[in-house]
Amino acid sequence: MKSSIHALAAVAVLISCSAPRQEQAETLDSANMKTELAVTEAPPILAFSPIDGYSVTNTLGMKDSVNFVLLNSQADLDKDFVYNNGVASSANPDFVINHIVAVATLPDFRQTTIGMEKVEIANGEINVYVTVARGKKDAIPSKAAHLFAIERRDGFTTMQFWVNGVKSTALILV
Repeated sequence: MKSSIHALAAVAVLISCSAPRQEQAETLDSANMKTELAVTEAPPILAFSPIDGYSVTNTLGMKDSVNFVLLNSQADLDKDFVYNNGVASSANPDFVINHIVAVATLPDFRQTTIGMEKVEIANGEINVYVTVARGKKDAIPSKAAHLFAIERRDGFTTMQFWVNGVKSTALILV
């Protein structure tokens, strides 16, 4: 019991001898608060979707290993692409509310997969991020192609493509 009293007395002496704690309240005025809470906004993301079932024809002139084509009408689409599943009426894209874009590769013996990661608005242009992955070799060469519908936004004249994170071709929007 005596040891408990001595311990209690020692704690009381330590508490009374320690310097008083001072809490500092920091106030922010509205100008300071704006800079304190400033957050960099993410670029606006545009909606996009794949348009499945189309293959590229031999009429599409391709110069690069990965080519980009802006299709402005059903006639443009029908000229360079064929619908694989019969009548294309159920797969007709809407050219009024979307930019229709084709991504196509030169003929290659390797299996090629084309995908779209994201579409965003940055630096006054529409940035389209695509992936092109090469797989195992086939016996005959084939041309990989995929169509995408990208949400239309007024006021933009350029669509910049990025392939596997590397800046590539830019298309002028009409």
